[in-house]
Amino acid sequence: TRSAFWVRWRLENASAQARRTVVDLGNPREDFVHWHVVRGDGRVEDSLIGDRVPFAQRTVPTRTLAHLIELAPHERVDLYVRLASHDGLFEPMPVRFAERLAFIDVVERENLALMLFHGGIIALGLYNLLLFVATRERAFGLYVLYLASFVLWSLTSRGFSLQYLWPTGPAFTNNHLVVAAAAVFACIGCFADAYLNLRHTAPPRVRRVLHAAIASNALVLLPIAANRYALGAMVGWVTGLAVGLLTIGTAVWLLRRGSRQARFYVIAFSVLLVGTAGYILSVAKVLPPSVFTTWGVQIGSAIEVLLLALGLADSMNMLKLQKLEAEQRERLAQQALAQRVEHEVAERTQALEAANQRLRALSITDELTAAFNRRHFKQVCDGALVKR
Repeated sequence: TRSAFWVRWRLENASAQARRTVVDLGNPREDFVHWHVVRGDGRVEDSLIGDRVPFAQRTVPTRTLAHLIELAPHERVDLYVRLASHDGLFEPMPVRFAERLAFIDVVERENLALMLFHGGIIALGLYNLLLFVATRERAFGLYVLYLASFVLWSLTSRGFSLQYLWPTGPAFTNNHLVVAAAAVFACIGCFADAYLNLRHTAPPRVRRVLHAAIASNALVLLPIAANRYALGAMVGWVTGLAVGLLTIGTAVWLLRRGSRQARFYVIAFSVLLVGTAGYILSVAKVLPPSVFTTWGVQIGSAIEVLLLALGLADSMNMLKLQKLEAEQRERLAQQALAQRVEHEVAERTQALEAANQRLRALSITDELTAAFNRRHFKQVCDGALVKR
C-alpha cells in the first residue's frame, strides 16, 4: 500500500530512578521510520531512520531499527511512530521494548548467532571451493556460487551491509537485496541441474523448462532499474519459487526412480522452502511475525546447506566407490587377460616345439623310404668320433 501507518505507545517510568528504554522494530528493512517522542511538557523530539536513510542518522547504532528514549523518574511520554514505504512494501515487525543494557545483550547474542551462521556457511563454501579445484566437479563450483550469493543476500537482509559495507548508500540496499535473491535462485537451479545430473537423468524438455525458469530471474533487473523495489521483490518471489518448485518436482520424480542425490535434494530444499514460505507469508500478513517466520529463511537455509553438503559428500563417496569398483574390474580383467595370454603362449610354445621336432625328424629321414638319410648318418658318426 502507498499509505503510511501511525503507531502510538504510551511509556511510563513507574520507578524513582531514570530509565533508558529502547524501542526496537525488530526488522532492519523498513524504508522510513519517523520517531516522535512527546514529553509531558509539550516538547517533541523527532528523528528519522530507515533502510533508505543513511546509517549515521540512527539514534541507536545497530543493524535493526531502534530508538532510545530517556525517561525521568515517574515520567510519562507518548511515542508516535510513522511508518512509510518507498513503493508500498512493508515488512513484518516483531516490536520489542527493553532496557538499554538488556537490549544490547540481546542484540549481541543475535549478532553472535548470525556471525556463526554466516561464518559456518563461508567456511563450508571455502571447503567446497577446494574440492572444486581438486576434482573439477561442476556441482561443487555451483554450490560455492550458491553459498556466496546467499551470504550476500543474508547480510543485506539482516542489516549488516548498510551498517558496515555502504552506510552512506542506503538506496543500494534494497536493489542489492532483490538482485542477490534472484542470484540465489538462479544458482539453485544451476546447481540442481548439475547435482541431479539432469542431462542424463531427466527428459530434455524438463531441462529446457528449468533453464527458462533460471533465466527468468533476470527479469528482476527491469523493475530494479526503475527503482521499483516492491515490484522487483514480487517478480523475484514468482520466478524464484518457480525454480524451487520445478527443481523439487524433478527431484521427487528422480527419487521415485531410486536416485540417491534426489533424496538429499528433496529433504534439503523442502526445509528451505518451508522457511522461505513462512517468511513470505508473514510479509503478506497471512501469518503473524514470530521466530520461525522472521528467521525462517535463516533457519531453513542453515539446515539446507548442511544437508546439501552431506549430499555432495555422499556423491563423492559414491564416485570413489565407483572408481574403486572400476579399478577392481579393470585389475581382474587384466589378470584374466594375462592368464589367457600366458595360456596361449604356452600352447603356442608347445605347438612350436612339436613342429620343430617334426622338422628335425623330416630333416634326417628319407621321404620315400622313411629310412634315416645321410645327414643322420653324419650326425651319428660325428658324435661317435667326438666321444673317442
